[in-house]
Amino acid sequence: MRNVKIGIMIVVALCVSVAVWAEERRYKMPNVSDLQIEQGDKADYLAVNYWKHFNIANDKMVAEDVAEQNFVNFLAILPYTNKKEEAMEKMCEAVAVNKDMMLCVMDLTGKYLNETESPFCDEDMYIMALDKFIASPSVPAEEKERLKYNRSMAMKNRVGEKATNFGYVTKSGRRGTLYSVKGDYILVYFNDPACEECKVMKSELEASQIINNAVAEGKLKILAVSVDGKKDEWTKGSVPVKWIDACDDKNVIAGRELYDIPSLPVLYLLDRSCRVVQKNTNIAKVEEKLGEIK
Repeated sequence: MRNVKIGIMIVVALCVSVAVWAEERRYKMPNVSDLQIEQGDKADYLAVNYWKHFNIANDKMVAEDVAEQNFVNFLAILPYTNKKEEAMEKMCEAVAVNKDMMLCVMDLTGKYLNETESPFCDEDMYIMALDKFIASPSVPAEEKERLKYNRSMAMKNRVGEKATNFGYVTKSGRRGTLYSVKGDYILVYFNDPACEECKVMKSELEASQIINNAVAEGKLKILAVSVDGKKDEWTKGSVPVKWIDACDDKNVIAGRELYDIPSLPVLYLLDRSCRVVQKNTNIAKVEEKLGEIK
């Protein structure tokens, strides 16, 4: 109940702030101050009607980052509504009147719903949005092909599913597979030792006390996989001794697109049965999950 009340307060506060923002730009927002609308229905009403009164045909909606701010405000409402699918459908219908706005929102959908570091990252919502755009008669055929590809990648190795198996080789020449790794949890660290972001993540993993403790206690196995094969950087590089230092020397993971790896590095947290617990996750979320282990 407390969380519901907090959610309502956040929605009401958001309504006020967005209304002020809209008034400054002469855009009319849905009215949620009407006393006939119950508190618990405010989020539903605002989410479904959010785009209704914006003059999307006006090109200024795309310029000056207005589209992005509108989209972010819209996403902030969705956690508090039970009408997410209807709200997403109304959004797609609304932006379709302006091709530039529609293409902009399609890109923002990937940026905010499918990127790990986004506070709005939500794969279910991302797939829902893709489905609405794919079904829209206003989306050009070539764009639909791109969206269908993105959807096919998002559907791979979803949370709760058993992760796709793959083979690897270690520096000693020993061959293994993902399914041969045994541990209460398995952290798969897809990387390219040559990329700077991968070097940063490797250092952060090494510095994490929670992760180090889980590895030391035998609760976590870390499988570091260079997806670009036996590069010099992998051959000459090193990882902590208790990690599995591996590479996909046959280029199967990337070549066959076994996993959704939009950019490196990527983390997947699996359970002992190799079912996906966290997909395209980050170190903070991994630490939070490991902190739940008794």
